[in-house]
Amino acid sequence: MKRVMFVAVILTFFSAGVYAQKYNPNFDQGLNPTEFLKAAQEKNFPQPYVPYPKIAGDIIKSFNPSKGAPLNTDKVFSKPAAGYFYGPYHPRILNSQVYKNGQIYPPLLKQHENPTAYRLLANWGDVETVRGSLLAAAYALNPVDSTLYSEVAAANQHAVELRQEVDKYNAAVEAYKKDCPNGPVNEKCLATYNNLIKWHDRLEKDIADHNANIKRSEQRYADLTYHKVDLAQRILDWEADITNFIKNAIAFLSNPNQDACKPCPEPPAPVIDYVPPSTPHFPCKGTHMHYFVYHQSPPPDCICRLVRLLKCLDKSTGTSSCDKN
Repeated sequence: MKRVMFVAVILTFFSAGVYAQKYNPNFDQGLNPTEFLKAAQEKNFPQPYVPYPKIAGDIIKSFNPSKGAPLNTDKVFSKPAAGYFYGPYHPRILNSQVYKNGQIYPPLLKQHENPTAYRLLANWGDVETVRGSLLAAAYALNPVDSTLYSEVAAANQHAVELRQEVDKYNAAVEAYKKDCPNGPVNEKCLATYNNLIKWHDRLEKDIADHNANIKRSEQRYADLTYHKVDLAQRILDWEADITNFIKNAIAFLSNPNQDACKPCPEPPAPVIDYVPPSTPHFPCKGTHMHYFVYHQSPPPDCICRLVRLLKCLDKSTGTSSCDKN
């Protein structure tokens, strides 16, 4: 009887943390009752028992998209649809009023056998080429945006569920401290303590994995924003070219018999970037070519403006596309 009382007194002051460090190398598997009682009889631990720690719910991250500084391109994709951060992207190109305004003039220009009219029609051909590549880039960006949006929504819901589980775990720690103020000194308290250890370690791993996923999502969102801004700027440049085409077409049609302009000089030679070793140039996924053409305003100005274009040469896509850079 005295021996039992002696062990109980020793267990009252026994530190589970010290036991874990010195008497149980397999502490992650839980307390061993035999080793625990043996250690309690051999050593006297005057320090008070320290229960297993709580977990702070605020360490669980959620994804909150950063708006950043206002940009001129923000107006291009200002009204995202449900399930998108910015998209879908193709309607902005399909519904461009500037493009629709420009479509009026090619049929009128075709009525004139004039070098200026031919050059203007060639300029409109470039407008159509760029439009095709813009649409290809927009359709490629749509699933990137929507997939990230759905995955981020799921991650944020997981964050809510993790916080709820942390609250339950912390409540279980408080209940354990109340029911077992002297630590795991009996079979019931020992079982509860071992369960808390496993629960705590699993929660910490789940939180670490979740936070790493949020960090990856933040980087993917930054990449998406970069491509959105790039596409928006290319759309604005495309529409600026259309506006310039409309101005020149109106000037020519108002006086179609004016003197023709001298031809523009030969453009620079094209440059082919082979991938590898070169880096892919969005929206091309592989080898691509930069080439140059001149757009000329009608008389009397006859200004030659050099335009750089991009053509994808990667045969793995099955198509070639051109784009203004």
